[in-house]
Amino acid sequence: SKEFTFKGCKFLYHEPIGKKKRRILLFPGLGISVRRMLQEPCMEVFLEDSEILCFQIRGLGESDWYVDLCSKSMLDDSINMMSVFQSMTDNTIDTLFIGYSLGCFVSMQSLSYVIPLGVKCNNILLVNGMCSGTKMVSHFKIFAMLLGVTMKPHLNNSDVPITMLHAKDDITIPLSEALELKQECESIGRL
Repeated sequence: SKEFTFKGCKFLYHEPIGKKKRRILLFPGLGISVRRMLQEPCMEVFLEDSEILCFQIRGLGESDWYVDLCSKSMLDDSINMMSVFQSMTDNTIDTLFIGYSLGCFVSMQSLSYVIPLGVKCNNILLVNGMCSGTKMVSHFKIFAMLLGVTMKPHLNNSDVPITMLHAKDDITIPLSEALELKQECESIGRL
């Protein structure tokens, strides 16, 4: 694995041991470093055969803290790192975006902009994702409201298939948020 910083964002690049089956752009959640994100149980299945670029938005973790953190800064960071993703990974194999917790919002927001940037995405995996943010514990609900973090406006902005995975015992984002997201996706034919 190789760690580096680009335009204030912390990155980690993972080269698989075996033959590359896919490339993954990984969007970690709040309070999860790029190193720890690769240790999450949901990533274990991908480590052997996936080329992975994990990045953390500014204002979180080991990334630059000098930013007015908001949904616009998150989008700016994800658009800026698309060129890094394109140049460091094999764009002839399937592409999977994986969003984890807050990273689900950043990844869905990014999907609206990847086609004009020449980045293909074959599928998106949302792990412990939220929908409106109204069912989260109070301090995270306030955080989401202040930052403008809600998935609903981004669900119609691409046609990339969505796969959802949610831990029943997630105390930050309850299962009811995932069920709300599932219902919204089904209502527009995205699942």
